[in-house]
Amino acid sequence: EDDNLKDVMLRLKRSIHGNDDMVEEYQRQIRIVQSQMGNMTLCRGDRGKLLYQAGAIPALVSTLAEILDRLPPPKKAIANEHEQVVVLATCCWGAIRDLSCHNANVRAAVRTCDDSHDNGLNLMTRYVSFYESTPWQDIASRQHLSLLTSVIGAIRNVSHSTGQNCVELYENGISSLLSWRLLHSGPELPDVTQPWREAAFRAGACLINISEKCPECARECARNVTLLHILIEVWGGKATKTMKAPMLHLGLAAILNAAKEELPPEAYDQSWNDILMNEEKRKQRARRFEQARKEQQSHKQGSSK
Repeated sequence: EDDNLKDVMLRLKRSIHGNDDMVEEYQRQIRIVQSQMGNMTLCRGDRGKLLYQAGAIPALVSTLAEILDRLPPPKKAIANEHEQVVVLATCCWGAIRDLSCHNANVRAAVRTCDDSHDNGLNLMTRYVSFYESTPWQDIASRQHLSLLTSVIGAIRNVSHSTGQNCVELYENGISSLLSWRLLHSGPELPDVTQPWREAAFRAGACLINISEKCPECARECARNVTLLHILIEVWGGKATKTMKAPMLHLGLAAILNAAKEELPPEAYDQSWNDILMNEEKRKQRARRFEQARKEQQSHKQGSSK
């Protein structure tokens, strides 16, 4: 299967310049991506490793780099002949998103593979920049919104616990692009009636992930009170009488701690300090539980001798 996958990746990477029927060529590539990497089941575990070894990431990055300049404008309805290129880009970013999940080698490959012009991280920034200054509600087509959602999902996964990716994405300006997009949604996340709600959640998750490994990003996010409230909502919000708050993400903790230094005292919300204190209490309880478990296990082993 490994040799067959290598042949498939070579066919995907084959240049699509100069073909007489571009729509047919896009459809050919879409079929390759969807049949080989079209869902999480195809991209995870041993098969995900085979795809990585077969060169899936360089093939996907090469394809995405080649078609970026062919995307139709986001503020206009997509003509039929341009729809397939948007679908192809969406499929490719979806494959990178799924391959990056639980696979550190793939996340590193997105950074290190180079299509002579861009590595995968630079390409992510260029795709998000394609929608720069276009608020969610001004994106005219469902296909474009799906593409942007797919790119942001890929950024979220490749930034997970991968320091070099986080720093490079920040240096490329991705945090400013995503922050602008979140802040132009309003003071809160979009409600369930808005089709860009999923993309907004993913954008917030990207900023939290990057802030965990990149202090500069944490400080940048900490300077905007509205953005802080949005990121807390992305994380899961504060605890209520009926629901406990989730475990605090290290990236959000970094942002909340940075806010103590970046914001004047009167702008710092005391509830943010409560979040940090509650997380510290949770950690202390977990440490006591683990210590008690070890002592109980040691006692049982001693009694059995």
